[in-house]
Amino acid sequence: MAEIDPKNLENTAKMKAMQLAHDLDYHSLPADEKRKKTIKPVNRVDVKLRLIADFIDVGIFVALAINWNWIGPIVGAVYLLFRDAIQGRSLGKILVGLRVVKMDNWLPAGITESISRNLILAITGLFAILGGMGFGAFGIVLAIITVFVMMQIHKDPDGRHIGDQLAGTKLLETRTAAALKS
Repeated sequence: MAEIDPKNLENTAKMKAMQLAHDLDYHSLPADEKRKKTIKPVNRVDVKLRLIADFIDVGIFVALAINWNWIGPIVGAVYLLFRDAIQGRSLGKILVGLRVVKMDNWLPAGITESISRNLILAITGLFAILGGMGFGAFGIVLAIITVFVMMQIHKDPDGRHIGDQLAGTKLLETRTAAALKS
């Protein structure tokens, strides 16, 4: 009979624990349990899900920006700036099953991380609209930023863009994302 290698069993258990932590939806746990049960996830987020979530969030910005004269773009920029501040999830991320987490403790991102991640996008949107360049210019600038960000995500081993690197965050898929993919 073949001998059982304890090291192989330990690695298998670690991989299963990491997958379990990755699949775990943080909403269902109290804060102290999140710290105990979460382990560094290893998977990269599907770029299509990331783009869909961002498209939804930018659509919300545009919907806000076209209303209320000069107040609309400011409200839209504030949405973009703070979009990941509540449990690391924007409306777009909730719909496609993504969450932003802090890399130092794997808990959901908060206000500081959301501002750091989204500052460039919020400022770009605000100045494009209020600066009189309009939505066409915002669309062109957004397309250029998206190409740049996608190149960064592709090159980074963890699939992080400059906003993630500045904020010390990473984007993860939740169970909702897994259900959408199947």
